[in-house]
Amino acid sequence: MSSLIGAHDDGLLWAAIIGIAAFGVWAERSALGRRISGAVIVLMVGFGLGNLNLLPVKAPVYTAVFSNFIPLGIGLLLLQLDLKSLKSEAGPILTIFMIGALGTTLGAFIGFHLFLLPADGNAVAGMLAATYIGGSVNLVAVADAFRVTEGDIMVPVIASDTIATIVYLLILGLIPALKPLRLVFESRQRASVPVADQAGAGSHWSAARFDIGSVLLALLLVMLFAAAGDAIQARFDMPGAKILTVTVLALAAATLFAPQMQRLKGTFQLGMGFLFVFFAALGANGDLRALIETGPVVLFFAFTVILVHFLVIFPAGYLLKLPLSAVTTASNACVCGSATAGPMAADAGWTHLVGPGIVIGMLGTAIASFIGIALAGWLG
Repeated sequence: MSSLIGAHDDGLLWAAIIGIAAFGVWAERSALGRRISGAVIVLMVGFGLGNLNLLPVKAPVYTAVFSNFIPLGIGLLLLQLDLKSLKSEAGPILTIFMIGALGTTLGAFIGFHLFLLPADGNAVAGMLAATYIGGSVNLVAVADAFRVTEGDIMVPVIASDTIATIVYLLILGLIPALKPLRLVFESRQRASVPVADQAGAGSHWSAARFDIGSVLLALLLVMLFAAAGDAIQARFDMPGAKILTVTVLALAAATLFAPQMQRLKGTFQLGMGFLFVFFAALGANGDLRALIETGPVVLFFAFTVILVHFLVIFPAGYLLKLPLSAVTTASNACVCGSATAGPMAADAGWTHLVGPGIVIGMLGTAIASFIGIALAGWLG
């Protein structure tokens, strides 16, 4: 069934997803919007419109957003994040991230033995473990390693991954509003670890003077970084090299030329704007119909992996006396990736965790394929 706005109605579709992003920015200025965050609102609206058949769930516009807006948005967020300022957060968030990766692997192992999967069930376990440690690039890498990229299993796996990721993002986005949970964590929190700035949620939209010259210069830099990433990705056939290159170069610029980068005004807001458009496209991309047609068993498997991850990482963070902000950001980086961890940390007011969230998300991308392939080989 065709949607109200067709998959190839590029102009209308761009207008729709940018409109959803703009609505999220506006809604975040309300009391309710600050509690549940603009990113969550954008995801929910995109998901609802896609599954109500008002927007297509697959479209070239979404592909353009995923391939371009993510690296540009992340690069703009990182341009003013001096690596020297991340030292105090790097150790705790890295520790809890690795515990979360272990929880994901355990969840894939448990799910493999709980559900009756097709003949390639071990590959499915490896793909889901990889995607919930490093992202969709790793899912495809594991599928390619086990030669199932063209098989029937790919449709339900990708659909399940998308739906489960969106649901978990919604859950993580609501955590800052759960005061009892915050109080439980803060009762054991070490004084040396920064506390989440709840009052700062949503304040990034008006935090700095917007200077068009600064914005254009920052955008030029990040686009050059992305072009370098494209060249490396094409030359060495390295999926994910583009976002990795942008991350490394943006952090290098922010650290080596900190005074110059700090003078740029409005770059953080523009980066958040790009990533709100990404959240709108991601929400619309969540296709419930594909799961209804192929059966829900892989979706249950995906939710099992995430549930075990959650039941491992949050109690571990509590026992290690880490703040809820650090545990939530690490979990986001692990399950959903760097594209969401940094922006959602910023959206919650946890600006000190934007850089660590993105960096450890990239670490997950670097190691996840190895973990997924090893798990699938062991289960096979």
